[in-house]
Amino acid sequence: MATKKNNSKTTYNRFTVREGAWVRSKKNTDRIIYFSDAVFAIAITILILQIEIPTSANNSELVGDVLDMWPLIFSYLISFLVIGRYWFNHLHLCNYLKRVDRKWAMLNLAFLLSITFIPFPTEMYGTHPEKGFALALYALSISLAALLGGLLWRYAYKNADDLVYRDVDKRLLKYGWRQRLTVAISFLIVTPCIFISETFVYWFWPLYVAVNIIAFRILKHIEKKNLQTEKK
Repeated sequence: MATKKNNSKTTYNRFTVREGAWVRSKKNTDRIIYFSDAVFAIAITILILQIEIPTSANNSELVGDVLDMWPLIFSYLISFLVIGRYWFNHLHLCNYLKRVDRKWAMLNLAFLLSITFIPFPTEMYGTHPEKGFALALYALSISLAALLGGLLWRYAYKNADDLVYRDVDKRLLKYGWRQRLTVAISFLIVTPCIFISETFVYWFWPLYVAVNIIAFRILKHIEKKNLQTEKK
């Protein structure tokens, strides 16, 4: 009886963990990717649904109401570009994958969770653009999504032999991880400035762009140095 239980336990462990049978099929891998695409599509659609149509009676009031909505429209455009960029990065990574395992799938769910959260701080920031907390929550949500997206690249890099096609240069995966990490770090550097002075609330985005450009230049310099070292 005990032997039968042990055999059942071994079979179960082999099925769920050791062999990863639930994702061995390419069809199941495709389902995970299709599900991810659907989540991205829903999240990016919700953004525009948060902008209500003005109900002004005359033309002049309607124009004024639309102009007053610029913070909502601005936050919508940023979030649309962010989610669109994250989807493109996700698509880029999935093109390298021949299969996925349980841990990658769980990391992917965490990443999608961060994507579906973005519409909430988007509306909050668009409604209260002068509030430091609204901007900080918005920036941190984008940063978290970048970090979790980067972890997908890092995990694929660490397990490239099992998950990635043989003809893919592993350095691409490593660079993809570092790119997402750079975005997250840039936000984390700039966001605390919001609470130093209210002025930074209005200068947040130009400051972020400047920090991000510097950070990516440093990253490219590091990559060039690593490439030269490898050639030697």
